[in-house]
Amino acid sequence: DFYSPARQVGGDCYDYVDLPDGRVVVVLSDVSGKGVSAALVMATLSSKVALALATEADVAAAVTRINDGFCRQGWDERFATTMVCVIDPRRQRATLVNAGHLPLALRRATGEVRLLGEETGGLPLGVVPGHQYEACEFAIERGDTLVLYTDGISEAMDVDGRLYGIARITEVLAGATGSAAEDIGRRILADVERHTAGQVQSDDMCLICIHRRD
Repeated sequence: DFYSPARQVGGDCYDYVDLPDGRVVVVLSDVSGKGVSAALVMATLSSKVALALATEADVAAAVTRINDGFCRQGWDERFATTMVCVIDPRRQRATLVNAGHLPLALRRATGEVRLLGEETGGLPLGVVPGHQYEACEFAIERGDTLVLYTDGISEAMDVDGRLYGIARITEVLAGATGSAAEDIGRRILADVERHTAGQVQSDDMCLICIHRRD
């Protein structure tokens, strides 16, 4: 994983939660705004996510409950795009709930890249109380790599103001020759750096790569 705030304190956050039944939860969120206030909201949200997923087996229901709690807090009209990915090593499957976040990129061992979470994507947390979220489930095969990221990656701009874009992320993934999560993550970050060509970082950047060994 990689995290680089635009300021000393950022509003992006990621966390890994081990559940008692052996499942592992990966949470990636981006709170609106930057600085200390966004970080405080993020810290509170992270703890609520961990608690909800430890007590609610249905991932979509857990995220729905988290959203209701977020709305009740009334954090100065802030909202948070959030991706929750629950990995079940025993079943070799994952369940994904997307709350207004960017799609997860799944790279198969063959080099095929799929974007997941777009069709079932719901509203960001903190926008509408009572909003019902949906989950999608997919297999994690040998050699697969999951890539989660925030808009600090996809919206990184070059000197002419052009965005890096999700399509370029998929291109880098499809062309990657190595399979290790660290190698793929480095390839993406190096390509983002080439694209921005020394431009000042304007948004928090977070990137998570998870690989299943062959």
